Amino acid sequence: MKKSALLVVRWPISGIRNYLRYVYQTPFFDDYHLTIVAPDLDFARYFGEYLPTHQFRLKIADNSLKGLMLATHHALREQEYDLVHSHGFTSAIAALLPTKLARKKHLLTVHDVFQSGQFKSWYGPLKKWALTRVFRQTDQLLTVSEDCEQNLYEFLPGMRGANVKAILNGVNSEQFKQATAVDLALEYKECQGRFLIGFMGRFMSQKGFRYLVEAIAELAEDDSLPCKPLVVAFGGMGGFVREDRAFIEARGLDQYFFFHPYTDNVGGSMKGLDLMAMPSLWEACGLLAMEALCAGVPLVATNCIGLREVLKDTPAWQTDPRNAKQIALAIKSLMRNPEERQAFTDYADTACDRYDVRHAAKALVDTYCQLEGGRS
Repeated sequence: MKKSALLVVRWPISGIRNYLRYVYQTPFFDDYHLTIVAPDLDFARYFGEYLPTHQFRLKIADNSLKGLMLATHHALREQEYDLVHSHGFTSAIAALLPTKLARKKHLLTVHDVFQSGQFKSWYGPLKKWALTRVFRQTDQLLTVSEDCEQNLYEFLPGMRGANVKAILNGVNSEQFKQATAVDLALEYKECQGRFLIGFMGRFMSQKGFRYLVEAIAELAEDDSLPCKPLVVAFGGMGGFVREDRAFIEARGLDQYFFFHPYTDNVGGSMKGLDLMAMPSLWEACGLLAMEALCAGVPLVATNCIGLREVLKDTPAWQTDPRNAKQIALAIKSLMRNPEERQAFTDYADTACDRYDVRHAAKALVDTYCQLEGGRS
């Protein structure tokens, strides 16, 4: 008989989508049926494409904390679950009361890190106290990296001594290693004869896109480069995409940026690039960096929280966050010395083992079994 888990997701976007797709479709979860409670946020389309209905069921909640709480409550009344797994801070808040009333074990996975600005208001200390109280009500708290765990203790010191464990996230590594390169120059005339730099982050301040723009501005003034660079920005998603495009136009850099349509073929698109850029200001765990390294693609990324852990002992160029000059220097290095790409090709096998999502999935299913075994 299959086991069942109720997954509560307040924000089913970006990294959490990949987590659901990668982790739960490993063989370790073949004995589980998983129900996801989440607001739509274009998630129903994603669910239909990537999460098989024989294993997953989706219950759409209203797009609010109250809506998620009510949907969680109804789901727990309709069916018996072995445990409840909240994904994200607000998901845990919404699921806390319904889970307590149903007397179920409650697991929380933290997919983000705190920033000091979140606690600057007069009620910041009260907010920290309340979050600590909520998180300590869960039976187990997981973070997706050790950086993420240390960030939790930094902002919520009352969590020290609680049942907290870091499980480094992972990716479907072989998928990226085996992907066939997309010939972007063949598909798009804009890419012909250019040094192609990929950007796949959402257009949010966190992703540091404007520092990449500043780096390109510096490269544009260097006539000694063998060819002109072109940033291929995939997807065009995020709250600041229009502002960022206006920023590019204001700098007179339109010819150095190409906004590529959304693609599902991430691995193949990466392999069609000369370099991937990840100028993030912070991450919980840099999945995109893992994917690029598994694909053997040269990577320039910042040594910010959540990325430095992933980049440690890899050939990736590491720059300081918010440092466009360092990003430009790293790009110039590969443009002038294409043989440096070989280090990334050689590292791909190591990356595939190191970042294989099966490591994270095995640790998670073991956690599920421990909680289920301790249920009264």
